[in-house]
Amino acid sequence: MAALHRGLAGGAAGVAGAIVLREGAVPADADARWSRFSDWSGRGLGLVREFRRHAPVELRVGRLDTIPRPFATAAVVRWISRGPIVVRASDGEAKRLGWRQVASLGARAIADAALAPALLRRARARCEALESMLPGLERTAWRGVHDGPPFYLRTEPWYGVSSGGSIAHTAGVVSGLVFEAGTPIVVVPERPPLLSEVAEIVLLDPPHRFWDYPELRLIECDEHFGRQALAIAAARRPGFVYHRYAAFSTAGIRVAFDRRIPLVLEYNGSEVWIRRHWGHPFRYEHLARRIEEQNLRAANLVAVVSTVLRDELVARSVEPERIVVAPNGVDTDRFRPDLSGEEVRERYALGSDLVIGFVGTFGPWHGAGVLARAFVSLAARIPRLRLLLIGDGEERPVVEQLLAEQIAERRAVLAGAVAADAVPVHLAACDVLVAAHVPNPDGSEFFGSPTKLFEYMAAGRAIVASRLGQLAEVLDHERTALLVEPGNPDDLARAIERLVRDAGLRVGLAEAARKAAVDRHGWREHTRRIVDALRKSRR
Repeated sequence: MAALHRGLAGGAAGVAGAIVLREGAVPADADARWSRFSDWSGRGLGLVREFRRHAPVELRVGRLDTIPRPFATAAVVRWISRGPIVVRASDGEAKRLGWRQVASLGARAIADAALAPALLRRARARCEALESMLPGLERTAWRGVHDGPPFYLRTEPWYGVSSGGSIAHTAGVVSGLVFEAGTPIVVVPERPPLLSEVAEIVLLDPPHRFWDYPELRLIECDEHFGRQALAIAAARRPGFVYHRYAAFSTAGIRVAFDRRIPLVLEYNGSEVWIRRHWGHPFRYEHLARRIEEQNLRAANLVAVVSTVLRDELVARSVEPERIVVAPNGVDTDRFRPDLSGEEVRERYALGSDLVIGFVGTFGPWHGAGVLARAFVSLAARIPRLRLLLIGDGEERPVVEQLLAEQIAERRAVLAGAVAADAVPVHLAACDVLVAAHVPNPDGSEFFGSPTKLFEYMAAGRAIVASRLGQLAEVLDHERTALLVEPGNPDDLARAIERLVRDAGLRVGLAEAARKAAVDRHGWREHTRRIVDALRKSRR
């Protein structure tokens, strides 16, 4: 239900039994009517007891035509309500939801299931057509702006996502392309927050089918978005394609082959591996792997964020000269040490206490649970110490359970997901920032380049981070941060306590980290590496 709107829902005030459903965290000042939709949809048989217990119900979504699993969503909401239901989009558009509408959505889900074999046949046919072209591929070159502007392409159905590393990355790359390769044509399903006003934005119309089936929806998006991207490229005549790779997506290859222009593939890790180790394996894993390999073979240049990813691709027979390593970056004008965090401190009643901060999507790799365990021990012996956790995600319930006592005492605050433009002032409200990433579950090397790491540095706050992968490469222990053993809450607690008790060390680390961010980690530098490598890529 990632597309459910994160905004606050109104209406239904003062009505007995009313409930407001919202995905993500419930605001600290919300009354008892508020609840996260995911809390309801995950109750299983527990939903039996909730039959017709609430009236009325209001559900907020990003837009009415892009709700993931619409039949299941409608069925759950209708089941728990004995009164009227309103589904309201962020633009104010609303509709009533009754059993007739639920039945209609169920019929649509059945029809889509019947159409699935044909969808899969078309996807496999696209793969076969592209594979037949790869052996004789002649790589074209991009020599400069006069060859045409960049064609920045995102094809995952990311509706409603307003924060996170991918948001910052898209905005950063687009802003860098403006300077390094000309004003880009940005082709996306939804306008990303923070995007440069200079860029030309072209929105892709969403597909109408397969919203009840997550993998089939991705495959349908490749067909639907790819067809639109081809038409847009034919009209705009770009010089090269920059595709942020998404599972099952051949759209970037098709545009590059059709227009005979270079393809830059942004590869942030194998989607197949990520699903296997941080989620659930793809049902159509063979197709996902096949398309991933096609993208790697077709690209003139593969942009990765770490040397670990580069080494992985070399082991998968991608030529080293077709790979460029460009670690993530930060907008050092947005994240600055002179920002005031007072409004955030007042909102969460943090007062003048020293605040430990964290921002992230609470993914399995973020180590939020490690930080929670470290804070429990710190809170027991250090008075006037607070924890501010910004973000939401699958590990959040575990963190809430670990911090139950501290949350009740208001020593720990879970702010939930905040809009991307609000992240800088939240970091400004903190004194120490933590990146407690943990090793990969299968023992492979940590391949990430956490966007928040560079945001922490630019914010000018003292940092404690795991001695892991790129974190240990970018940060210098005792100079720009304190590095600790990954997954060790005791080691993390000791490092945090050292900073709590040494204001001079906090200031020194923060100033050095800020300087490093400004000197080496701006988004323009990130994009320049990619564009320079593209110019040099073989013909």
